[in-house]
Amino acid sequence: MGILILLVFTIGAGTIIYYFGKSAVGLYRKAFGLQKGVEPMQTNSFAAQAGSGETGWFGLPKYRDVIVPDKHHYATVVYMDSPVKQYFYDLMAGWKRIGDSGERWVLLVAPVFFGGCLSLIHPFWGLLVGIFTLWFVFWMTPAAMRATRGSAEMSKNLTADDWRQVYRELDKSREREDEMTRAFRRSGIGHRW
Repeated sequence: MGILILLVFTIGAGTIIYYFGKSAVGLYRKAFGLQKGVEPMQTNSFAAQAGSGETGWFGLPKYRDVIVPDKHHYATVVYMDSPVKQYFYDLMAGWKRIGDSGERWVLLVAPVFFGGCLSLIHPFWGLLVGIFTLWFVFWMTPAAMRATRGSAEMSKNLTADDWRQVYRELDKSREREDEMTRAFRRSGIGHRW
C-alpha cells in the first residue's frame, strides 16, 4: 500500500513540475519575444540596421550592434518586440552612451570609493551609496534612453535646418535672459540685505 501511495505521489509531483516548467518556459519565451515567426530586432529604418544582425543571450542583439538613440536622428531609434527586451536594450544603449563619453570608469570607481569611505563611518552609508548606484544604473539609464526615444518620436519630421533654427532661437533666448539678469543686478532690484 505504501509503494502505491509513493507511486501516485511521484506521478503527481512529476506532473506538477512538468506543467510549472512548461508555464515558466512559455512565460520566458513571451517575455523575450522568442515565439516562432517573431523578429528579434525591429527598427524604424534600414539605416539603423548597420550591425551584424546576430543575437546573443535571450534573443537580444550583440552589444556591438546596439544603437544609442539620438533625438536629432529618428533613424537611430530601435524598438524591440517585448518590454523586457526593450528594457535590456535600453540598458545596453545607456551603458554604451556612458562608455562613449568616457564616464564609465567614474561610475564604477567613484561609488566603490565613496561607499567604502562612508562604510568606515557606518555600514548603512556604504549600503545607501550602493543602492543609489544600482538604482542609477538599472533604472535611470534605461529611463534616459526611453526619454531620448520619445523625443526623437516627437521630432521625427524635423530637418537639419529646423534643428538649426531651434538652436538659434534657444541661443537668442539665453542671451535675452542673460541681459535681463545683468540689468537686474545693476539696478539692485531683488538684492537682499
